[in-house]
Amino acid sequence: MNIRFISYAALAVLAFSAVSCAKNPSADTYESSKKVLEAWLRINYPDLLPSGRGIYVIDSVEGTGEALDDSTYFAFTEYNVTDLEGNYIESTDDSINMRLGTFVQSDYYGAKVSVRNSGSLYAGVEDMLDMMRVGGYMKALIPSWLLNTEQYDNIEDYYKDDPGGGHYIYEVWLVEATDDIYGWEKDTLESYSRKYYNGLDSLKEGFYYKVLDAGTGDTIPKDSTIYIRYIGKLLNGHVFDTNIKDTAIKYGLYSTEKDYDTPAKIGLNSEVEQITLDGSSVVQGFAEALYRIPENGEVVTFFWSQMGYGTNGSGNSIPPFSPLVFQITMVDYEEDE
Repeated sequence: MNIRFISYAALAVLAFSAVSCAKNPSADTYESSKKVLEAWLRINYPDLLPSGRGIYVIDSVEGTGEALDDSTYFAFTEYNVTDLEGNYIESTDDSINMRLGTFVQSDYYGAKVSVRNSGSLYAGVEDMLDMMRVGGYMKALIPSWLLNTEQYDNIEDYYKDDPGGGHYIYEVWLVEATDDIYGWEKDTLESYSRKYYNGLDSLKEGFYYKVLDAGTGDTIPKDSTIYIRYIGKLLNGHVFDTNIKDTAIKYGLYSTEKDYDTPAKIGLNSEVEQITLDGSSVVQGFAEALYRIPENGEVVTFFWSQMGYGTNGSGNSIPPFSPLVFQITMVDYEEDE
């Protein structure tokens, strides 16, 4: 269940650095890769010259926004990756995935955060972003030796460390960029609050909470066991988790292995971090809402990624640095003896 707590690991390598088939570099790898690249360029783009550390820009449209600089660490990008024969390797576009038969309704499609200068992006992708402005588009061929997350000062080191595995063509749309990702999240949550909840104020930094139905209005003792139905989604409406059967079917989340007849069992506690769902810990923002929910009430909460899944996200449904929304309803339920 996605709302169970997942501890932060080291920053995950992002999708931009996940398509090359790594091999053990050898003295012959670069020379072999170079011959393949030169042959392909002679046939397809004989006049194309390299840019940056050696990428080949096939097409570009300059954006009207700001250019990225050394302090702009977070770039929101949409992208397609193909091999030299035009076969798709990866795409953030749902329509392309539908056409390829790789679309999964529960997965997130759209702009994702790429963390620059962190060892999580290929050198060739970094070169592309260095040349772009927000709102821009670029299509570039990245040689195999630049499909490497190492940042070398000497280009010869890239040649020596060529992983092989082929050259790829990247199409990148730079949607947005910021040097303050958590500031961006707070601004985004404020906009969401104004749009949907009449400018609701946050209860604490990055955390919003609203009672939709007060139920009995009674305060629940903090050592109680309660039962809930819930829907979890991103700010764009993408539903990533629910224990409501009809909602699960609607959003492609339904599983025959899940018991939708039984609501989730919540173990309340005077310490927020000790609150559990079916015996497991939950993310902080979800726990904060459960801590406050009135008896038989219905609430909504939305909060920044520091109270959710942070730098890693969760699976294919929740990207890194994603604010989350939960609608939670307490229900009456008696367990069988």
